[in-house]
Amino acid sequence: DLCLLWAKGKGLSRRSLTWKTRQVPDLGEGEVLLCVEKFSFSQMSLGYLMKGFTRTFGAYHNFYKYPEDELYRSACWGYARVMESTHPKVAVGTRLYGLVPPCRYQVMPVGGTIPAGKNGEHPAIVELAMEDVPFNLRRFQEME
Repeated sequence: DLCLLWAKGKGLSRRSLTWKTRQVPDLGEGEVLLCVEKFSFSQMSLGYLMKGFTRTFGAYHNFYKYPEDELYRSACWGYARVMESTHPKVAVGTRLYGLVPPCRYQVMPVGGTIPAGKNGEHPAIVELAMEDVPFNLRRFQEME
């Protein structure tokens, strides 16, 4: 896996930006392996990166924790596809969008799913509630 990382305490500078590779871990029960296909930084993401890893903004940068304490990954908007799944309600090939980590692969525990059609939603829209992440990834239907 290839990850885009920032060093804590350096803000949004060239000195703080680094790339690291690491082995993708095996899936546990109820987890999915996401392949991040595209990501981009919104104005909000860049604003939080400019503030750096502070007490105020630290929670935003901890959505996707990195094993090394001096480095962090900030969330960014993007698209991902489920490559492997051990969750009974999440199919391989499911496409998602939302806040994703700036890396190629991410193993995520699925906290639950919101059934299609609930609250009058289109049946193609399903949300995945990820554990330890305070937002949902939404499934979308591709254009035909």
